[in-house]
Amino acid sequence: MFTNLILIIVVLVSYDYAPESRDLLLSQGKTWHIFYLAALFLVVARARFKNFARRIPQRSKNKNLSVLDKLAVQQMLMAVVFFVTCLFLTPLKPFLLEIPLISKIPTLSALLALFMFLAFLIAVWHMAHPMYAKLGQTMVSRREYVRQQVMLVAPILIPWTGFYGVQDILLLIPSASWHAALMSAPGQLIYLFVMMTALVLLGPRIVLYFWGCAPVPPSPERDRMEALCRKANFTCAEILRWPLFGGHILTAAVFGIASRFRYILMTDAMLRMATPDELDAVLSHEIGHAKKKHMLLFLLIVAAMAPAGYLVWSALEIPVLYLSTRFVPMSMKAEQYAWFLNLAQGLFLVTFAVLYLRFVFGYFLRNFERQADLYVYEVLPSALPLVTMFRKIAFFSGRSADEPNWHHFGLNQRIDYILKCESNRLWIDRHNAKVKKSLLILVAVFVGTLVAQGALAWNGFHNRVRLGVTLAALEARPDGMEELDKAPSLLGDMYLAANDIENAIDAYEKALQIHPDDAMALNNLAWTYATCEKEELRNPERALELALRAVEISPRPHILDTLAESYYVNSMYDKAVETQTRAIKAGPPSEELNDYQKHLDKYIQARDGN
Repeated sequence: MFTNLILIIVVLVSYDYAPESRDLLLSQGKTWHIFYLAALFLVVARARFKNFARRIPQRSKNKNLSVLDKLAVQQMLMAVVFFVTCLFLTPLKPFLLEIPLISKIPTLSALLALFMFLAFLIAVWHMAHPMYAKLGQTMVSRREYVRQQVMLVAPILIPWTGFYGVQDILLLIPSASWHAALMSAPGQLIYLFVMMTALVLLGPRIVLYFWGCAPVPPSPERDRMEALCRKANFTCAEILRWPLFGGHILTAAVFGIASRFRYILMTDAMLRMATPDELDAVLSHEIGHAKKKHMLLFLLIVAAMAPAGYLVWSALEIPVLYLSTRFVPMSMKAEQYAWFLNLAQGLFLVTFAVLYLRFVFGYFLRNFERQADLYVYEVLPSALPLVTMFRKIAFFSGRSADEPNWHHFGLNQRIDYILKCESNRLWIDRHNAKVKKSLLILVAVFVGTLVAQGALAWNGFHNRVRLGVTLAALEARPDGMEELDKAPSLLGDMYLAANDIENAIDAYEKALQIHPDDAMALNNLAWTYATCEKEELRNPERALELALRAVEISPRPHILDTLAESYYVNSMYDKAVETQTRAIKAGPPSEELNDYQKHLDKYIQARDGN
């Protein structure tokens, strides 16, 4: 499940940064070329699984399972590579965004892309099932095996789909003031609070419905578990049977954050094969997760990943900008170069997400799991029944107890630590202190990075550094002066960000001599002429001329917004209101809706003489 989390996040980030315009594709690929790539993926994956099947007799069962697990993960990673290749070499995203309904609900396009990626994973699970069945790891049919794997992905997709999908639906309400209110900072905070509350209260129940869980029927085992919950002062909504892969896997879980919406899950194999003492130990372990607030911490650590990635990128952007300006041809249009830098940011964020989840999140997962092991001592006099349960799990799973993975210590590692605690309980305090210290370090690093970003942005320092780096990179090139002449639009952006208006105007005017149809340069220069604080540099007539040309080339929301401002500074208020209304209807980025609405209110007041 945690590996699926990494894969889904990588695909979502990649989709977010994939080109939305066919003109920005890295090739001249067609949408249907995705079928060629899919066929190639299937051929390679099938060949690798067949090769594994031929070599089964040459290895022990433990070795076969280890190799098969790695092969399955490798094929899932290959699915990511093939799918991301589809995103950047074929116009898949532009095609999805051109579908009428999807253009109004952007989350649907990402969801459709995820379903396409899920088809790649389904192919891997479909091929892997006979191998796992041959090695005695599953007793369910291939169809049921694939269905269960898909259901395990549901906890990842449901919160994301709900959060962004509901927001898209709310934005369909035809009211610009409502859009502005929803997308304002207070509106987003309220929306976040409401959706997080819904996730905590309704999320577990929805996921458990997909998993097909049902209450554990009255039995001595249930009576014993309820008694232990009372002893530990632990409240949950229900104790459920978990039919994971037919219930044949020895495992258990706790699911949910709020006590009245929290559930204990037990597979049939666990209820059937655990002794009473072992069942107590397993349940105490799951109670430990809840008592130590691990699920809440999981969510917070994952939620911190995105802002942490953007914070780190704000520092790394400077060397990336230097390298790109140093080596990339400057003859490209401003829009192409902006997308190139955007792509660099996307590649970094994908890499950051993988490393963050693999090492930071994985570190806490392993140590939270051990902390839950040690919580058994707060409920029971000894954790030795948990040791015997671990040995049972190792025996019946057929896997080596020495083999760890990225999110769990190996079973023997967990057993060894419990045995150390049996002889000296100080090891329990040491580990709890380690977890606490690790969380404090994570918070300190996050806050420190936030402060560093704020320092970089203070008083325009970051933008001045960007300008200096760009000029230094161009001057360092053997063809520096020639390239400098080819990059006026880029320099215009840099000068504008550094508030050097005179040089920005000169750079944009030079850019339009080279690329008269560069919509971004036209738009930026028009906005500068229309809104410049220095009265002597304002040129309303030139602003309107440039904005009209920009809209003719690319009538996108931000360019319409510039045209509306140009009408406004030329006292053409009716046209300003009409154009700004059109800009809002064209669907600007959600974070800009509030500004667009403020502009419209300003134009209406001017038109009505208020």
